[in-house]
Amino acid sequence: MVAKRKSIARRKTSARGTGVRLCGCGCGKPAARTFAQGHDAKAKSLLLKVQRGELKASALPSALRSPDLKKGDGLIARLLRKLEV
Repeated sequence: MVAKRKSIARRKTSARGTGVRLCGCGCGKPAARTFAQGHDAKAKSLLLKVQRGELKASALPSALRSPDLKKGDGLIARLLRKLEV
């Protein structure tokens, strides 16, 4: 009998004991890290629209307004600190 493998996202998060982590862009998909694959670009485009004035900051998903995303040196963290969302 062949045992089924758990997904990578579930293995990494269950080892920490925190359960499944959700994507930081607000889509609700499980993610191994902060964002699901490719969803960091989605979050970046939303933040750039806010910076250009095409979108209001209040229209951002609540997951993008979390203080945890403002930490670090990544582009998304820098944009969030600059916009003070």
